[in-house]
This record gives sequence, C-alpha cells and structure tokens, in this order.
Amino acid sequence: MSARVNNDVLVLALSTVSIYYIVKSYLNHFKRYFPIALTFTTLLFLTKISTASIELLFFGLLLLNRDYKTQRYIFAIVGVFILSLTLWHLYHPLMEKFYFVNSAKFPKQTIENLNSEYLFSFNFLELLKQGFSHVFGADEVRFSLPTYQFGTMLFGEFDYRYFVQKEPNIIILMRSIIILSTIYIIGLLSYIASIYRENIVQKFLFGVFLINLLLIVKFIVDYPSVCNSDFRYFVGSFTLIGYIFAKGLTELFFNRYIRYFILGVVSSISILEILFILYITI
Repeated sequence: MSARVNNDVLVLALSTVSIYYIVKSYLNHFKRYFPIALTFTTLLFLTKISTASIELLFFGLLLLNRDYKTQRYIFAIVGVFILSLTLWHLYHPLMEKFYFVNSAKFPKQTIENLNSEYLFSFNFLELLKQGFSHVFGADEVRFSLPTYQFGTMLFGEFDYRYFVQKEPNIIILMRSIIILSTIYIIGLLSYIASIYRENIVQKFLFGVFLINLLLIVKFIVDYPSVCNSDFRYFVGSFTLIGYIFAKGLTELFFNRYIRYFILGVVSSISILEILFILYITI
C-alpha cells in the first residue's frame, strides 16, 4: 500500500496541466494563460523538485522573445522567493552535496557495473522469457537500464509468479503485451528521427524528456540500486512521453494501411492490459 501513498499521482496531474498551459500560453505570446501556467508549474516544483525540467521548459520559452520581459520578471520573483526555498530546504540539512532525490542503497540490488553495457544494452529476449521486470529477477533484465525501464513501464517492478501459478494464461498476456509494446519504441525512434524538422516547441518538449532521463541516470549513479532505475521516476513526464510516442507514430502514417496497423496494435495492447488487470484482481 505504501507505493500508493506518495506524491506521484499529484505530480502526474500537475505536470500534465503545467505542460499544457505552458505551451498554450506560449502560443498566445504569454498574454493569456501565463498566470495559470505559472501557478501549476510552481505547485509542481514544490511537490517534487525532480520535475525541474518543466521549470526549464517554461523559462526557455520565455527567453525566446524580448517582448516577454514582464513575464520573465514575474517568473524570476516566484523563483527567488518560493522555488529557491525548496532547494535550500533540501540542501541545508546535508551541507555537503546536493541531491535532487534522496534515497539509499538496498541489499542484493546493488548495480556494480555502471558502464556502457548497463546504459545501452536491451535484452529483449530475456525480458520476454521472464515476462516482467522484477527487482530480484533475472540479472540480464534488472542490470540493464533500457530493459528494466521498458519492463517496468508496462508492469512495474513486481514479482508476478504467484499470479502466474494461479492462472498460467497471465504469462501469455504479459508476453503479448511486451511484444506489441515495441510499437512504442518505434514511435520514440520516429520522433527522434523527425525532431530536426519540428518547431521550437517540439524541440523544447523533447528536451524535457532528455533532461528527465539525465536526472534519472544521475540518481542511479548516486544510489546504484535496481529499484532506483524503475520507470516510475519518469512520472513527471508520463503524459509527455505518451505524447512523444503518439507523435512519432503519426509520423509513420504514410498510408491508411500502416495507420490501421498501428492503431490496431495500440488498441490490442489496451485490450490485453484490461484483461491482465482483470486476471490479477478477480
């Protein structure tokens, strides 16, 4: 139950509203929606400071035009008198090193080799064999950042062996979801490939995702434990990542057959996920 009693749900809601109104206010030259965007972005940062990338999105878009001087001053005042207090509150008790997130190392989870293999390997077949990313599961899954991120994006970092023994069909559902969800990787790669011809807002949004990824890598370097590499640390960018997947996939809509195929795969994933939830809750 402790996994549900935290600030992640609030962060997800606030980040979604913040990104929406930041972009909307920018498209309206910050003449409208700026107070709403500033309010929600401030509340988001006060809720979880690892969402600083969205603050940078706001500030970056404010810097694009000289006409936004008043809005910049307001943003700076809020930053100095409110947001900086949060940073000081975290730094002051430590007085030795600044952490965006404070955590710990956990027994039998230590990541010994933070090398290129850990950061870039994708052991898809091992993940498919296990069926899920478990914090104490197969080493090929939990000691590979992309593999563990992909698996925990779909099912979290939990052990489903009890449910599989109770209902063997669950593992078939999970493996099917893993296979079909590679469509999201295709969407991400498609978005990256097309980002050069997108407008500045799209580039800034992708920058938010990259900064979030870098913060997660820093977090893992500071606290090299498997559970600290869970996809849930992307919570501030969940809606944005969904948008990136979708935008990348729409770039592949060259004809109606490809469009129907992609929509069919995404719809199938949704149906299988509903069945999965029903199996483990009934």
